[in-house]
Amino acid sequence: MKLLREGRPAILHGAKVGVATVLVAGLYDRVRQLSRAQISDLLEATTWPTQDEEAARMRAAYGDLADDIIAEHKAFLHVSSTQVETLKHKILDNWDEIQAIAAQVPPARAVADLLRRVGGPTTAAELGFDEEERDLAIANGHYLRDRFTVRKLVKVLGIE
Repeated sequence: MKLLREGRPAILHGAKVGVATVLVAGLYDRVRQLSRAQISDLLEATTWPTQDEEAARMRAAYGDLADDIIAEHKAFLHVSSTQVETLKHKILDNWDEIQAIAAQVPPARAVADLLRRVGGPTTAAELGFDEEERDLAIANGHYLRDRFTVRKLVKVLGIE
């Protein structure tokens, strides 16, 4: 949508999904490398952003669509300190299951190799996005769906 608003050529949805898959596989790569002790330390150090901080990020990323996205993500934005602590404990308590899920995701390098073999793009740059646009997408992509994804996990852990 950003490209269309800027008068730039549209990109095939599948090409964007392929590049996003490489990026998300990279997040799983990072998660796989973390031990329970490291996760415990990261969770201990985690600070939750204020609703205003996160809403400002969403407005910067999504422009005129931000109000709808903010409304869809109230549960993630309106989190009490008790809920944050509960979430941290759930992550730590379920770390083995999280690792098992991460182990099923192919490494980002393997996903990129498969895409290259069929002539698909593998980086945001190949889609015509600069580093700032890529970083904006990575930092805010977890708001596209109201689910607790690996993207939200790395946000909570502060390893973005």
